[in-house]
Amino acid sequence: MTKRLLLLSLFIVLVLNCTLYATLLWTEDFTIPPFSAGSTVVGVNGWATHSGMANPWVVIDSGLSYANYSYPSLGGAIQTSAMTGYDINKTFTAINSGNIYVAFLFNANSTGWISPSADYEVNLGTTPSSFYTKVYFKRDATLSNKFTVGISKSSAAVSAVYGTTIYDTGTTYLFIIKYSFIDGTANDEVRLWINPPTPGTETTPTIISNTEITADPTNITAFMLRQGTSTPPAIYDAIKIGTTWDDVYPVTSSISVNPTSLSFLTSIGTTSAYQSYTLTCIDLTDSIAISVPASYEVSMDNIGPWVSSFKVPPTYNGLIYVHFNPLLDGVNNGNVSNMANDLITNVALNGIGTIPLNVPTNQSPPDNNISIWSILITTILNWEPNSGDTEPSGYLLSWNGNTSIDIGNTTSWTTPLLSYGYYKWKIIPYKMYGSFIDYADSSLCPWWYFKLALTNASCSDSIINFDTQYLGTTTEYTITVHSTGSDSLHITNVHWKSGNPAFSYASTDIMQGIAPGDSATIHVSFHPISTSTISDSLIIESNAVNLPIIKVKFSGKGAYVPPKEPDNLQINMSNNNAQLSWEAVTQSILETPLIPDYYFVYFNGSSVETGPFYFLGLSHTTTYQHENVSLGSEYMFYRIKAIKLYSRSMDVLEQIKPCMTEEKVDKILGKNE
Repeated sequence: MTKRLLLLSLFIVLVLNCTLYATLLWTEDFTIPPFSAGSTVVGVNGWATHSGMANPWVVIDSGLSYANYSYPSLGGAIQTSAMTGYDINKTFTAINSGNIYVAFLFNANSTGWISPSADYEVNLGTTPSSFYTKVYFKRDATLSNKFTVGISKSSAAVSAVYGTTIYDTGTTYLFIIKYSFIDGTANDEVRLWINPPTPGTETTPTIISNTEITADPTNITAFMLRQGTSTPPAIYDAIKIGTTWDDVYPVTSSISVNPTSLSFLTSIGTTSAYQSYTLTCIDLTDSIAISVPASYEVSMDNIGPWVSSFKVPPTYNGLIYVHFNPLLDGVNNGNVSNMANDLITNVALNGIGTIPLNVPTNQSPPDNNISIWSILITTILNWEPNSGDTEPSGYLLSWNGNTSIDIGNTTSWTTPLLSYGYYKWKIIPYKMYGSFIDYADSSLCPWWYFKLALTNASCSDSIINFDTQYLGTTTEYTITVHSTGSDSLHITNVHWKSGNPAFSYASTDIMQGIAPGDSATIHVSFHPISTSTISDSLIIESNAVNLPIIKVKFSGKGAYVPPKEPDNLQINMSNNNAQLSWEAVTQSILETPLIPDYYFVYFNGSSVETGPFYFLGLSHTTTYQHENVSLGSEYMFYRIKAIKLYSRSMDVLEQIKPCMTEEKVDKILGKNE
């Protein structure tokens, strides 16, 4: 009996000793209460001041967070209130051997951080005046939102060792300090980690301070925060002090999933394509039980077997596969439950069971060409649901290849047609299940077509002038009518506006349909019957949208047919007189029989043979005498013109005077036609 008691006592001592050297000494999350937002920390939960009489460290109600370390819900935080002020501390049981680990969250503020000089804000030691393991902050000289961090074992600033990393204000960092008591004199070591990568694993430190040859402390009993002229305005939270790495940054048992939700949309009676999520397990001792609700099944691979539940080992890190086989239409939501070690992590399942929707039928307008002659057109599209047992919630209309339009639960749609050509449209029914929408397979919904034809016309001419034409002659001109639209052009009527007999037309193809891109011709004739100016308009009526009536204006003037020029002009001089003779004219210039009424004689006394010529006189015969011409003229050129008065009055001869230019005489004759 005595032996058993001794063994039990020994076991208790061993356990107590192990606890002494692997202990979380204290934590501080600034929980409200006992702390009060906006008030000092001094006097609450063991915090005291050892320097300064103003500007205390103040509690705020919003804590800092860092993944796998601390979360805002655990409490508030504290922040500096000025560039100088209270220096505060919180003590713990003295440690004089082994290691001390101190972890905390830190977030600096560039506002108010004026000085770029280095200064310390965190340290360990014994209150009130023994300071060790100082953490220094040095703002960038140019960029106030950048800083570096250093650490020293002793209180001497010159011995601080700085890292090369540049940090940002406004960002939360995890600091872990390790002070190691090493046998010997002036050889203790300080290490600093900033954002260490792995909880539960002590990795290579960010900074090591082990070269200071200064006296080592006998023990360390306090964590201290300071405000100085060069220290940063900052927030501190989640302070932990222990004797091992796991005390301050342990591995935490966890079950994590990615993604955290899966969505399915599947017709009832069919199985969906599988989806997967990644299951990550950390520091678990129990197998993970995975289960799904009805209509869902899970598997460790994408082949199967597919079951409603199974277990995976505690160390499992990999994919879990899920598929959906709805038995009823509508919403089928639930969770994939991943449970072990009293932990449950769910993957949300959002499933919709659907009933297939049939394709609408009996569309109109049908698949044909529709010729419409007005410019403002509206069409009404109609269809029948043909949805079997499932009534659609609404329809999408894909109109003319553009983005689909939700037209609601209707079976007709009215739209203006703003241009001519082919139109296509497709109706896609859909069914709503809560906030989810099940659309019919668009590839199974046919395109329906119709054509809005455009009939356009153009004409080669709009105004034609035949100029002056001789009476009894005929001149022709051809105009062309083009079909420029997308449908055949039909000429419905061609007529003259005034019906003047001097104009006529003829065509062999104008009254036939003119296909798009083709043309037809109209031959117009002008045969003047008087010497006046004549005009008329040809009216062409058609089914053209742009020019239903084409007007082409024609004009022309009739003129008498003049006699031919006399031939064989002879000039004989007698004394000073010139005796002129010529052959009689018997035909017009068109070689029709004609007897002139007169012959006009023109004279040019200059040295230039071509003129000008002046009226000399007239003759009823084929001779004329120019008296005494040689007395005054060195040069003598003559021109004889046969004149037929036709319907002109004899009075016209009285208007013609000697010495008139030939051009003026012609003008008088023309005016009196």
